[in-house]
Amino acid sequence: MKKSDYAIVVSCTPGYGFGMVSTMAAQNHFGTDADWEIAYDYYTDVQREYITSVFPRNVNWTSVKSLIDEYVVDRRTDNSSPLDRMWLSYWLLAHKLLKEKKYKAVCVIQADEFVFVNLDNYFKMAEAGFLVCSEYPFNFYKANELPFGDDKGVYDRATASIFDAINFIGQEHTQLPLDIVNLQCEDSFNGESNHSVIALNRAVCRHGKKDKILSLEGRLWVCDSIWASTKLYTVNDKVYNSLAIQLYGWHCRWWQEGRVAAELNSYKKEDESNPEVMFMRENCEHNYIFTRDFMERFNEMIPEIKSLYYFKGPIREELNAITA
Repeated sequence: MKKSDYAIVVSCTPGYGFGMVSTMAAQNHFGTDADWEIAYDYYTDVQREYITSVFPRNVNWTSVKSLIDEYVVDRRTDNSSPLDRMWLSYWLLAHKLLKEKKYKAVCVIQADEFVFVNLDNYFKMAEAGFLVCSEYPFNFYKANELPFGDDKGVYDRATASIFDAINFIGQEHTQLPLDIVNLQCEDSFNGESNHSVIALNRAVCRHGKKDKILSLEGRLWVCDSIWASTKLYTVNDKVYNSLAIQLYGWHCRWWQEGRVAAELNSYKKEDESNPEVMFMRENCEHNYIFTRDFMERFNEMIPEIKSLYYFKGPIREELNAITA
């Protein structure tokens, strides 16, 4: 199997396997030229070897523990709350791969960011020196509006421009992912400045430039903020919103019962007299069913490696249970 110049980097446990396997199959289906580099925890040798042998592109595995042991020094004065090893490990693996010059560019993605378009052009832009970053979906700031050169200019999520769902990084920015980790391992100087999302924005302020950064629009790539305002549909493997605008991915564990229940809990039966709330509830219910069905097609696409870690039951029963 020919090695690619590019890699998709993710950290994953079997509990997130449905999201990762669905995206792996989707990227293979849409022809993205990229290997897969996985920082793993709790996957057995047998599970890893099987995925590697069955998946039609290169898959390489690095243990989360080895990355943490090699790179992480917790310098926080109060470290009673443990650092999130999975959130750190995909940045650590990206840094390691770029530093070793194994790839010309990498796409750092979360296991619950499902992407269903070809990514080749974004890799090429990162190879050419651009940072290609997903927007923070709940703000309206563009990535090129960050205070470049001032890594303390962003210290809370209210002013964050970039989200950690999917980002493309090339050889010019090898240090950036390691800085994202190190900023989380020091005391906060203000507010939540060592939060993972803020650390990402601060590191981009250090290493990025206004004319060398590209935003992946949050409403098209991450979609969390539009879930109640539109209904999704598909035509020939392409996903569109109610305005016939194509989407490229979405973020979060919409396949899991508890995650969906928490969202639907916002729309209880006592709100039935409010047409606007009911409109939003109907959209959410439709979209949760849609996303599960769409992702399941890709989960099943390579049956030998499909993940069974998800809730299959009808969402209607789930909705009735939490709004009774």
